[in-house]
Amino acid sequence: MKQKKAFHLTGLLLVLVLFLPGASSAEAVYRDAGAASWPFLKMDIGARAAALGGTGLVNSGALAIFANPALLAYQGASLTASHNSWYGRTDQQVISALFPWGERLGASLAFRVLNTGGLEYRETPSSEPTGTFDVTDISLNAALGLRLGDSFAIGAGVKFIREKVWIEESSGLCFDMGVLSTPARGLVLSAAVQNIGPGAVMVSREFRLPRTIRAAAGYTVPSPVGSLTVSAEVQKPLDNRPRGGVGLEYQPLSWVALRGGYRFNDPSSTITTGMGFSQRGWMLDYAFVPGSHTLGDTHRFTLTRAL
Repeated sequence: MKQKKAFHLTGLLLVLVLFLPGASSAEAVYRDAGAASWPFLKMDIGARAAALGGTGLVNSGALAIFANPALLAYQGASLTASHNSWYGRTDQQVISALFPWGERLGASLAFRVLNTGGLEYRETPSSEPTGTFDVTDISLNAALGLRLGDSFAIGAGVKFIREKVWIEESSGLCFDMGVLSTPARGLVLSAAVQNIGPGAVMVSREFRLPRTIRAAAGYTVPSPVGSLTVSAEVQKPLDNRPRGGVGLEYQPLSWVALRGGYRFNDPSSTITTGMGFSQRGWMLDYAFVPGSHTLGDTHRFTLTRAL
């Protein structure tokens, strides 16, 4: 019965993902667009999850601290560095460490910095800018994941955020919570709430945090050659419509993985691709995500060393 129930939940999640494009299509702009501060917190972390349609809730691996702290309970010790060349002049750098405590507890610490430079400003209507300014976001993260049984885990994380836009600054704390279940062989179900906390103050005005609710499922399909895993995720940010993605990963050999995915209701991108390589404790992942509406393309690299 438990296995049947798990498959029914997975099917429901996939149906929600497939019908996301039709949701709220009558509205040109979402009613709460721009209502939240620190929007960088909604960006994907890690090349593997990005290549798989943004399904980070079940595919973030050593970078689970940024997506689902419950997943930390299933990871081994590692050091990870990630680079994301995003749209325009935006770059994101990440360093994280993951270390298990005993058989059921996993902990992680991470540092993340995002910078967008060369933004033009004008003091009067003019074709020539008065000058340029930068936007810098920094987060310090800590999280724990705990297995409560053979098939269930919970996790929680805290983030200290500092944002600087030109000469204005804001800072504060926010929290994440996640759960993960493996009710049947090859099946993973997960859910999380991210960016919980009080509002952030910028220029004497308080903005809500970009709270996001996420749910995902992953299933490894038996294959005569290698392994095949399909993933799906839905998420609802506070300041935008529901969105989601699906991903497919095929490992013909133990040291190489081929990945592809598709994002729904995401105005920045649709198709996602990438690959991963592993050898002697080293893992290198790459993702290529073409941007929509001439935004340009994004490239992500993640390097992990198992300890």
